[in-house]
Amino acid sequence: HTRSLCDWSSDVCSSDLGRQYVPAGPTWRKVHALQRAGWTKKRIAQEMTGNVNATALQLGRKQITATNARKVERIYRKHLTDHLEPGAP
Repeated sequence: HTRSLCDWSSDVCSSDLGRQYVPAGPTWRKVHALQRAGWTKKRIAQEMTGNVNATALQLGRKQITATNARKVERIYRKHLTDHLEPGAP
């Protein structure tokens, strides 16, 4: 692994996370919360990829990569956690 591929805050390399799959439900709940806050799936995809030309959010319904789950989590925390009520997803 190279340093550029790793998230040193978690001691887990993103290249390793990308090969692991996690249940998609928790991530979809965050996507839906972002949508309720006015985000489109296209905007979420653009934020996830850093590509302003991204046109669609492509996440599995049952399982997604741990890397994509983490990306959605970061967007969710950055943009919504200050505005959520206690107990919200």
